[in-house]
Amino acid sequence: MDALRAPLEALATMSPGLAGRSLANTLQPPIKVGVLGVPLLEPPSGASRGELGDIERWGRVARKVHGGNGDVMGAVARAMSYELDAEPRRPLRCLHSTAGVAVAGFQHLNVSIDGAVGTLELNRPASLNALSYATLTELTEAAAWFDGQETVKVVKVQGAGRAFSAGFDIADFVEPDPAIPMRDLADLGRVMAEAIADMRAITIAAIQGRCVGGGLVLAAACDLRLAATSCVFSIPEINLGIPLGWGAVPRLVREIGPALTKELVLTGREFTAHEAAAAGFLNRVIAEAELTAAVDELAQLIAAKPSLALTVTKNHVNTVAENVATTEHGHLDADAMVAALADPESRRVGQAYVSSFSKGGS
Repeated sequence: MDALRAPLEALATMSPGLAGRSLANTLQPPIKVGVLGVPLLEPPSGASRGELGDIERWGRVARKVHGGNGDVMGAVARAMSYELDAEPRRPLRCLHSTAGVAVAGFQHLNVSIDGAVGTLELNRPASLNALSYATLTELTEAAAWFDGQETVKVVKVQGAGRAFSAGFDIADFVEPDPAIPMRDLADLGRVMAEAIADMRAITIAAIQGRCVGGGLVLAAACDLRLAATSCVFSIPEINLGIPLGWGAVPRLVREIGPALTKELVLTGREFTAHEAAAAGFLNRVIAEAELTAAVDELAQLIAAKPSLALTVTKNHVNTVAENVATTEHGHLDADAMVAALADPESRRVGQAYVSSFSKGGS
């Protein structure tokens, strides 16, 4: 039990109300999950629902990032980046919100809260908000942080500059970090997408300019999607010699159907916002000059609704969608990507595609 004291003290730091709580009470909360995915918390004597909510929330993050094995507190400790029998790693960001003020602590994101509405903005405009490994990690951390902001009902997800996101960062594809196992790198996108999809708040993607590959996966993980009329979408992974991963295929199948998913993924062709809306991927197409106002109006409309009804409705729809096309096996996508990177033909195709960019191709 002593081995758990350090991570528990860290957990208490995240939730001051847990400080001084006995280990027996802290370690054994009878947490249940209802059929709609809503946590049904039955606090032990003296513990509040809010405190147990922190345990449940960090346990959920742990299962997404590190995989569940039934060891709830071990998972919580790992989620907070503490190893029970090893040196501590970099902890998840512990940030404090100030309404109407940007939150510090992220290098590649702009994160802010204004009342019941939060904003999560990709902030790499020079690279068209390409999703580097560092950016994917920050998105996962930001999703967990927003889950801790109980007053936030809606989060707008957007990109700074002239693009929503150009997808996975080609620079990281060409020169991966040798210190991190390739499979772990290949799985970061799935972890990010699941973290965004599982956020308690309703997420609205505001899409402008280019929305490519991994950027489209990020948008697909959001609850609602509005796009500017000039927006251009594409899924070019096959041109890189790799299969579409990050758990994206089931998300696309349940939004636009299997036939169109196959066509767009197998050809890698571009498609317009109007085609995406007709296929069911977008809720609405808006004139570019009016996109920001339309997203703000929708966010305020939803934020005016009661939190419980919003949460139950989101979880209910997500549960039904999972039964239509489950993302449960999304972690296997990383294995397929690693296999493709070892396949000679796939590598030749990918190298030729990357070379086309250095020569001014597209």
